Amino acid sequence: MITVSDHPTLIAESEQSINTIEARLASIEPKGATSLFDAIYLAVNKLRTARYKRRAMLIISDGGDNRSRYHLKEIKHVLEEADVLTYSIGIFDDMPIPLLKTIEERMGRKWLDDVTRVSGGRDIAADDRRKIPEDAALISRELRTQYVLGYQPNDPNHDGKWRKITVKLAESPAQMRVHFKEGYVAPGP
Repeated sequence: MITVSDHPTLIAESEQSINTIEARLASIEPKGATSLFDAIYLAVNKLRTARYKRRAMLIISDGGDNRSRYHLKEIKHVLEEADVLTYSIGIFDDMPIPLLKTIEERMGRKWLDDVTRVSGGRDIAADDRRKIPEDAALISRELRTQYVLGYQPNDPNHDGKWRKITVKLAESPAQMRVHFKEGYVAPGP
């Protein structure tokens, strides 16, 4: 678990007990600016050494960033190369007068969608903050009911270039949705 403020801070590891994680989460006080992209970068680096091969990240945020060293384009590239499925629960304040919002507040929804989509995940907007546990449970169910597909590419070149992929359902029953990583970086020379 990483907090997002002026500088991202690792406050709990996955090996710790749920009670410890909950206690640390309850003790967090919001303050300072927001370095969301730096926190995502730190999380991806921590997940590189995760115990299990399948890795996922959940971001709970308004998507705003006004302090990071890294930029959106760099974070999208990091997520394209990482094998970390990223979901977010977007906490958006639907202020009736958008002119009073900062650029970060106005762009937060798009930024969260951009970083989750590039990894094959998705953003879920939390209209009501009391629904965050319900949204987290939905993401948990999605993670447990996913299929992992593989294929052999037609282009065997090891050139380190981006390869776009498309996944389509042959039949589209209402209860099935497709979320997929839009491509991958081929191994380098």
